[in-house]
Amino acid sequence: MSVWQFAVVTVHVFLAVIWIGGAIFLALVMVPVARGMEPPHMGLLFLRRAALRFRGIAWVLLSLLVISGLLALETRGLGIDRFTEDGFWSTEIGTALGIKIVLVGILLVLSGLHDLILGPRVTAMIADVPRGAAAAERSGTRT
Repeated sequence: MSVWQFAVVTVHVFLAVIWIGGAIFLALVMVPVARGMEPPHMGLLFLRRAALRFRGIAWVLLSLLVISGLLALETRGLGIDRFTEDGFWSTEIGTALGIKIVLVGILLVLSGLHDLILGPRVTAMIADVPRGAAAAERSGTRT
């Protein structure tokens, strides 16, 4: 493995670790902290701001992951021109690459769906929920 190839793969893995680590941190640390904040509205505001900040970072990371992935393929002699060769997709590397491309495509579609459609809808629904202890007492529930 050449130094260039090693550098490209290292950057690719590093970007993936940052992206996955950030998502896990948001889900396992930020969400529980936000749920425990008083008043509850402050927790929702805190989580919304953190999620919006991470969303921008996540899309940059995903873009850089696609670019570094293509560079990693190129350093191994698997440029885009090879994709059209007869029988490439039936080889072991072609099959693995095809599965990875489909999974990355699904990830990008789901991320877009989450960030651009579902997230704003949930934010709008949360904004309609009454806040504070008085609202919880009126509804007969306590959180």
